[in-house]
Amino acid sequence: MFNNQKVISLIFHPLSLTFYNFLALILYTSIRGAVLGFDITLFFLGIVVIPIFYISAVTYNQNIDIQWSSFFEQNTLSTQKILIYSVLYSLVFLIFILNLSEVFFERYKPMFAFLSIGITFSLVLAVLLSLLKKDTNLKILFPTFFALSCLLFSMKVPGLGDLNTKGMNFFHWMVLANFLIFILQIFMFQKNKDQDRKGLILGIGIGIISPITLYLLTYGI
Repeated sequence: MFNNQKVISLIFHPLSLTFYNFLALILYTSIRGAVLGFDITLFFLGIVVIPIFYISAVTYNQNIDIQWSSFFEQNTLSTQKILIYSVLYSLVFLIFILNLSEVFFERYKPMFAFLSIGITFSLVLAVLLSLLKKDTNLKILFPTFFALSCLLFSMKVPGLGDLNTKGMNFFHWMVLANFLIFILQIFMFQKNKDQDRKGLILGIGIGIISPITLYLLTYGI
């Protein structure tokens, strides 16, 4: 039986959290009908199903018994390999998003591209640190990244210059939701004395650096 800590870790796993954010954003848009169903299916397959498949394939080939709730906290060679695969896969997913017809995202395509680029950039930084034997806590990185990205969106969304008050309030609620998840992850971190405090700091750092860097590059320093 899973204890409460493992259940919470699975619910707010980096893959799950990424899907929740993309799902909330696609529901926020004016996209409806069959196109909305396609987008939700695309995000579920691209963010959850396919990564689980290649992570399982790598661990199966290496005969590794992993705990999904704490996998990204393990500083192992298999973790480094999967981070590298994740970077390559996120690049493919990004290229796919960028080349997908605007029919599927309408005028909101730059917003999803921004997040996809940010996730790829964050994973690249995590891989580089992993090669330097420095573990990054992805469970902290992702809520930090999404909270700050949504905060920046509340001021100006890439490609959307006419954001109204309702839209700003929506992004504020998303900031709050991700911040609460961040607090919950910090609390879970404090309960687990075996986790690396440096990994926590690195996760927060990358989660802050990535969206700010992209935002400055988008609108000029």
